[in-house]
Amino acid sequence: AVFDPNATVKTKDQIKSYVASKGYFDGQVMDTVETANRKSEVFYNVDLLPAYTIRNLYYEISDSNIQKLCYFDSMSCVIERGKPYDVDVLQAERLRFERFIKDYGFYGFSTDHIYFRVDSTVGNRQVDIYYGVKNFTNLDSYNRVSLVPHSIYRVKNICIYPDFVPRDALEGGEAYLNSLDTTNYNGYYFITRKGKPEIKYDLIIQSLYLKPGSVFNVTNTEQTQAHL
Repeated sequence: AVFDPNATVKTKDQIKSYVASKGYFDGQVMDTVETANRKSEVFYNVDLLPAYTIRNLYYEISDSNIQKLCYFDSMSCVIERGKPYDVDVLQAERLRFERFIKDYGFYGFSTDHIYFRVDSTVGNRQVDIYYGVKNFTNLDSYNRVSLVPHSIYRVKNICIYPDFVPRDALEGGEAYLNSLDTTNYNGYYFITRKGKPEIKYDLIIQSLYLKPGSVFNVTNTEQTQAHL
């Protein structure tokens, strides 16, 4: 490859950013270029002091329902006091907490609602982390934005297509839709082709982890998909 001084600088910055993400906020990265016989070699020297560790973890959650769940689940938090600061751990906590909250019906909750503020000025090579959860951004009919508590969603209807074939639906269009028949069996809607053999409704329902009227649960939803 052709030697590119700009790529050398970019790589140096990437290394510095990476070590900072692992708690080495004051890490120094030096690059040296040696050229001989029209060939260049680049050497990077990384000088690191001990990584910053986590002193305290504080919560900033205004939504009372989310706050209660967060405190209830605090023992499962992967951010630990005394451990080195690590951006990957913060991201893992985002994903873990999002899933935990969605299992309690908060369908609209996502990692975008979670933020972390890091204070590295507390001294003794330590940081304080502020773990925050933002309220839901609501847009009304007049396009006015307001922040409101997160909503809990419930399952309204469960529609089951036992013999659904995507290709038939795409190619058949309206004719395919007209060929369908809906049967309400114990609150579950079974949608099948007319004239098809009778479906064993109870057998299918036994494999479901969802019920009409139940609180939305992402784990139960995935388990249902896996069993069908």
